[in-house]
Amino acid sequence: MNVAFATVANGMRYSKRSRAAAESVTSKVKVWEYNSRLIGANLNLREKRFIAHCELEDGEEITAHCPNPGAMKGFGLETKPSVVLTKSTDTKRKLPWTLECVKVKDNWVNCNTMLPNRVIAAALRQRAIPELDDYVSVQSEVKYGTQNSRVDFVLTSADGVETYLEVKSVTLREDFTENQPVATFPDCKSTRGKKHMEELREICQKKNKKSVVLLFVNRTDVNAFAPSNLDPDYKRAFYDAVASGVKPLPYVFETDPETGEVFLYGQTLPVLEEHQTPELQKKQKPSRKRSTRVNKKKEK
Repeated sequence: MNVAFATVANGMRYSKRSRAAAESVTSKVKVWEYNSRLIGANLNLREKRFIAHCELEDGEEITAHCPNPGAMKGFGLETKPSVVLTKSTDTKRKLPWTLECVKVKDNWVNCNTMLPNRVIAAALRQRAIPELDDYVSVQSEVKYGTQNSRVDFVLTSADGVETYLEVKSVTLREDFTENQPVATFPDCKSTRGKKHMEELREICQKKNKKSVVLLFVNRTDVNAFAPSNLDPDYKRAFYDAVASGVKPLPYVFETDPETGEVFLYGQTLPVLEEHQTPELQKKQKPSRKRSTRVNKKKEK
């Protein structure tokens, strides 16, 4: 399939590539690379959400920016894990160090929530995502929906069909059964995530519009994806959106802490159906204890 070149405002230019070539990607391929080396350290304390106190390999203690607003559940931060950092040369930055990856058991998990959009932009330029190759132009940060949102990317095909692509960073692993490690999202309450699923659902009902949520799975020790029970509202919105036509694409990405290269695995993880996930726990009202106080007679 030949693809014509196209340039749009706030967009990118794309090279030609056939559908067959895109679909042939079944192993991991390099799609992005850090422009500065990754530096090893240990994480001593995550103070608040955006501050991480670390100790470099030479013993120097530094304070780094933690680019992750989530709970970072499952990272084992209390164990003072090994991490890798980058150091900016921008003298205007208050904190030159940035936390990038955390070692969870034998798996390096990228925790930088700014990374996925950069990597996906590069992957789209390379046409490296097998499920997304029918486009001639891409726009980023496009306003859409009824709730004043911005979608990460809009891909436009030669015949004018627009695909609204939202990217979500997935870091949490939950073991639903002994042999079923599952990547789940979100790792805490996400009102914003729920809103995005609702708006993607609305968009795909319109003519010449499609909606895709790309789950950027930052770890390789999982074999499926499911919305997390940590946010029941998001879980319901996710399955409602998928039932209405929103396409979920859980792709695994791997960051090499030695080289700074980021790899994409060319096959998506299976998405568990709702009946395959743990049932939501109903909130139980606390029982009222009967008063055990005994009225004492006043002494005369």
